[in-house]
Amino acid sequence: MLLSWSALADRAGPPSARLFTAKERLFGQECPKLRLWHDAAGWCPFCAQVWTVLEEMHVPYVLETIPLSNYMKPGEESVRETYKNISPDGSVPGIQIATGETDGNTGEILFGRVLDSCAKNVPSHMIIQDISRAFPDKALFPRTPHRRAYAEELAMHAFQLEKAVGEIARQQNDDTVSRYVAVMDDFESALSSCGSSEKWQLSHWGDDGDGDDKHFGGACAGPFLFGRRPCAVDILMLPWLERADAALGREPGLGLSRWPSVMAMLASARTPGICAWSDIGSDRESLSGIRQRFEQTAIQHPTAEDTQLLSAEAKAVLPVAHRDALARLSANHLAIARFAFCGAGAGRPSGSIADEDAVKLVDEALRAVGTTMLLTLDQADATPQIIAEATARCMIDLHGAEASKSAAVALFFLAMNVGVPRDMGTAPAAALRAFSRLVGLSLVKLGNESSIATPSL
Repeated sequence: MLLSWSALADRAGPPSARLFTAKERLFGQECPKLRLWHDAAGWCPFCAQVWTVLEEMHVPYVLETIPLSNYMKPGEESVRETYKNISPDGSVPGIQIATGETDGNTGEILFGRVLDSCAKNVPSHMIIQDISRAFPDKALFPRTPHRRAYAEELAMHAFQLEKAVGEIARQQNDDTVSRYVAVMDDFESALSSCGSSEKWQLSHWGDDGDGDDKHFGGACAGPFLFGRRPCAVDILMLPWLERADAALGREPGLGLSRWPSVMAMLASARTPGICAWSDIGSDRESLSGIRQRFEQTAIQHPTAEDTQLLSAEAKAVLPVAHRDALARLSANHLAIARFAFCGAGAGRPSGSIADEDAVKLVDEALRAVGTTMLLTLDQADATPQIIAEATARCMIDLHGAEASKSAAVALFFLAMNVGVPRDMGTAPAAALRAFSRLVGLSLVKLGNESSIATPSL
């Protein structure tokens, strides 16, 4: 039998707190020192860079979100207008430094205008430089002159990485491949302290490290440029490495495996407890979904050959992340069902009007997903594939083969469009995608078998 949503919610518990939905980050201080404006979808790479810098600096700040123009809800137009009036051109991220004064009527902290470096055509390293000048004691740059000059030059060079990844993702030819490989070689040399790009090795600049690990003066023994803590340069690289991995990860000779130090740095930044990027960055499937949304890719239906891999992926997710995915699904299942049935996204460029009966059917399919997730948690030795087929059979018995197969398409669409970090973290998203695809495949397989076994008269 399929478990009720209330039973699933009770067993999963409440969703865990997430940085992406936070409204303030004060780090033990009483008042914020600045305000960060970022996009509501979590798609903006520049917002992710600046946000991660603030987290690593521990500058007390508050957050505001800007809805994307194509995805605004009623009443959100005023938020965009308010922001345009205080910013250079309405672009995000936006940084406002606190003035040190409060509103005489409300007592609210007052902030200055959005920094000019937040304008659209200004490289993002300029925003980080402005934040570093405003809070020099917390800056993510070394303090010794040679290391500082080296890091600042690399920070500017990150703009070339941004350009190269963007060019090759749009079009592969000899020129774009050459520029991409060259700049990736530069950052591999910087991180590994060896390789073909001697200019970008610290030794070329004269290493004047003073042993102060806190301020990037210690031994460069670790995954990041100056050791075990990410500096501004590492963070500037991260969104472009993620996008390179999403666009080129399966391309021979162009995937990150060609540059092992670069790949290791990204993997470390994605590890919870090491870098805030693990809460703010995206993942390969989310970035591929964003690209497919604009390329009008059809909904991708997994095949029977994918079943064992999906079952292994579902089993590999840690229980805490598995449970968090279930908690988020249970807490918001009707809205998720509506999006899965008629929302816009990768595989479905434009939304449609909700058919409430069809939405309820998709909600039932999601209940099968939730039941499969919980039973997999309860039965450590069980195979997710077998549990998925059992819950799919329950749904087919309740709603019929053809209706259940139609709901499977919505599950496949949902799996393509679970967004990190917008919807949940990387590991919970992996769980929800794998279980949605497994249950969807089971609905299609068993539905086809049922249709063959009981032909219409």
